[in-house]
Amino acid sequence: MHDAVLVRVLSSVGLAVALAGCGATGPATQDPATTPAAGSSDSTTPAPPAAPPTPSPATPTTISSTTAVTTPAAPTTTGPIDRAVQVRVHAPVYDSPGALVPIIPTARGARSFDVSVGGRRGECTGDTWTHATGTAQQCWITIPEKGGRATIDVRAHLTNGHDAVGTQPIEGKGVPGSPVDAATRDRILHCGNTSDDVWLTFDDGFLSDATMNRVLDTLERENVRARFFATGQWSRANPAMTAALLRAGHLVENHTDTHESLNAIDDAALRRQIDRGPATDATLVRPGFGAGAFTTRVSAAAERAGQKVCYWDVDTRDWAGPSAEEITERVLRGDRSTPPARPGSVVLMHMTGKHTPEALPGLIRGLRAKGLTLPALHS
Repeated sequence: MHDAVLVRVLSSVGLAVALAGCGATGPATQDPATTPAAGSSDSTTPAPPAAPPTPSPATPTTISSTTAVTTPAAPTTTGPIDRAVQVRVHAPVYDSPGALVPIIPTARGARSFDVSVGGRRGECTGDTWTHATGTAQQCWITIPEKGGRATIDVRAHLTNGHDAVGTQPIEGKGVPGSPVDAATRDRILHCGNTSDDVWLTFDDGFLSDATMNRVLDTLERENVRARFFATGQWSRANPAMTAALLRAGHLVENHTDTHESLNAIDDAALRRQIDRGPATDATLVRPGFGAGAFTTRVSAAAERAGQKVCYWDVDTRDWAGPSAEEITERVLRGDRSTPPARPGSVVLMHMTGKHTPEALPGLIRGLRAKGLTLPALHS
């Protein structure tokens, strides 16, 4: 499963960091409400599962980027600093040295952002979105190759002509990574989805037939084909459930063998994690916690297995137990940790999400009400 660490930064004073959850790699992006130890899963991701059949949540964490990705043109013209405006940053706690990392800054009244680490500029891509606590944007930074502690610097350009600033710590550790290029980054972010359909994806493994059947019944009734990223460990322990997902017409993809952070293991262990995923002719692999997803090393290992790396762009953070209404609202409108669903989005959920089955019908109807389409289970 996966999530990220959310750091709240006061523009004038330093920052108050709160780590939590599950969702990306060993690094984590999380809400400021909880504070796990540094290096815990992403802010939305708890630690990986210890044994089947209980897989752990995924978290958005490690990614690598190239100079082309992280060195855009000259920064936006700056204005006077508005000390009253807070900047919040949703980002991993750590990733590989040299890794490209996705972050989401938020500030009230923001129109755009500049981000950097150690003097190396990052890049903010796509449209901004406005949510309950401000305006946010998807950005990318590269962790310094030397590893160790570093600081993410964020400058928000406000609609009143002023700026707001904030910082957040991040750590480079594990196996050094080389960033993928911008085109590969975007393909991984959307799992190679070149259509306008919104993909619904579910990580880890179901804990009961009842929960699985409830999800499958909704998908059948709504005529939606989903992708289930199961761990090899869960699939081997639950062959009947794995077969039921395939028999229902869905895709069972690879969430590695035991949900380890791929940025933290050597090449031989990395290959084993991918090779021992579900035996289901998977074409996509989603790293545990999202770790290393945007590095050439992980992409190359996936290619050797005949698979492509798959991340996500919309994170429900359902592993943390939000209500069905909160899950639906997050997907439809976005918040400080995730953009809203758009044409071609990939939505991350978990087979272990407490309120995910309850949220699913309203989520599907809400996406369609926005004019978005989903892959059909039956033509």
